Amino acid sequence: MGSYSFPVLPIGHILETLNQTLELAISEHDFSAPKKERLMHFYTMILGNILHNMNPDIVHLPQLPMSEKQMEFPELHEDAIPLFNLTIAMQRVMYTCGLDNFHVGDILQQKPKRFQRILSAFVNFMHFQEERCDVFSNMKKENKALVEQRNMLLREIDELQEKVNEVKATRAQHEPEVMQLKKVIDELYESINRSHNTSNSKRKALSEAKANNSEKKAAIASLREELVALRSEGTRLASHIVQSPERMRTEQERMAQKLSALRETRDLRLTQLTEQCKKRQMQTLRASEIDTACKLMAAVKEQVDREKEVMMDIDVSEEVMMEMLFAGRCAGNTIETQNCVKGGKDFKVDLATQ
Repeated sequence: MGSYSFPVLPIGHILETLNQTLELAISEHDFSAPKKERLMHFYTMILGNILHNMNPDIVHLPQLPMSEKQMEFPELHEDAIPLFNLTIAMQRVMYTCGLDNFHVGDILQQKPKRFQRILSAFVNFMHFQEERCDVFSNMKKENKALVEQRNMLLREIDELQEKVNEVKATRAQHEPEVMQLKKVIDELYESINRSHNTSNSKRKALSEAKANNSEKKAAIASLREELVALRSEGTRLASHIVQSPERMRTEQERMAQKLSALRETRDLRLTQLTEQCKKRQMQTLRASEIDTACKLMAAVKEQVDREKEVMMDIDVSEEVMMEMLFAGRCAGNTIETQNCVKGGKDFKVDLATQ
């Protein structure tokens, strides 16, 4: 007899467990002298317990591997069909319990030690099932939560996809306006460049006018200093000169003419300075208008930049939605794979509706 992955339990422990759990009414006499009918009853109850809510008469139904429809003369095998169906079902179940050599002799010619080993495999499997019940329940709850989360994510992805489609539709509707706005922006840029060129030329002319005005102011100041010096010098010389009255009058007339010429020159310079001031004021006013136009152009440029940022955000939002859709579908496939591995043959979750 080969080695097994479970211990052989005492008969008393087996009797206590089966009588309390399955209410089999099994006794030690069934171990010492097992009968075929009682063994078939015990094994049918064991199948019903392991397979959960299974009809004990299922081993006699024709849907199992051997049925009366497969036989030419089923009346000759009326007693053998239930026996072989039960044997095949027990082979499958006991393989799960760790016993892989169950055969028809375990029903027809059962030995006490062999019967004790078979029931030990079943009791050990029951203990294992009770210990793993909480783990299975937790896994079931986690799987349910993951399925709900997946469905919620799929709904959110669908909603976001609808929003993306709406944004695309809106974007397509506003595309002509955007193109027209771009055309207007290009024209404004050209106008701004022309205004900058004009402003630079006017600023250059204004700088030249300021430099010329400064030179003229310096010349006027120099003339005033010369006039003051000449007056001082004339006063000084007049006190030292002793001449005839005619010569003095002649000299005074000459000085008066020179002073009159200087005054005319001063008036002419003042007139020119006034004209230069007026020109400077006009240039300052034009420079202010140019600055206002530049500010207006800058505001238009800023609005265009904001429109570009909005278009970029729309493109980024579309990419994020596609990534979330792909991630949601990958997460759904991962959940389905985990459910199939954890549940085994007894626990399967169908996620084919994704």
